[in-house]
Amino acid sequence: MLSVFRHGETDWNALSKLQGQLDVPLSVRGKQQVGILSEALLADEIESVYSSDLSRAKETVLPLAERFGIPILFDPRLREVHLGEAQGIHIADIDSRFGAHSWSKWKSFDPLWDGFSFPNGETKPELDGRIFSFLKSILQTPDQVRVGICTHGYWISRMLFLLNLQPKEDLRNCEVFRIRLDAKSFFAKTVP
Repeated sequence: MLSVFRHGETDWNALSKLQGQLDVPLSVRGKQQVGILSEALLADEIESVYSSDLSRAKETVLPLAERFGIPILFDPRLREVHLGEAQGIHIADIDSRFGAHSWSKWKSFDPLWDGFSFPNGETKPELDGRIFSFLKSILQTPDQVRVGICTHGYWISRMLFLLNLQPKEDLRNCEVFRIRLDAKSFFAKTVP
């Protein structure tokens, strides 16, 4: 089983400011959320945790790994999508900076907009490649039974979409998704 969760809140999350791959630390509230996340993951009995190597993810998993006595493996494939010139911009300012409906095109799961990206940023198919590469590597590691995965909001939304699960556009910080993957068909289902 995979317990996939978003990192704790940052000040930029609270301000609706796009982080992408900029390295922003957890806020005071984000650090409090990690304690709640720890309780939520207790029943999952995770044996190892993979994490994005960005600070907000590291600060989320370090206390978990210490509490559960499990190893952390940092993997750059788990980084948030690179938003290019949109990084550091408030969401409310995106359309005025990059053209009408830019934000809705980016957030859309319609394949029509898969090629849309912000200047010097990653496209959705580029992110999808990282997601599939990571998931395939997990499936090819036979001793990985109960794995925690700490990553980012858009990464999780795209993963859910790619696995034909219900994607969420706005994930809460420290929200957990429990998923079972079938290695033969790459079929996924959520677990209550």
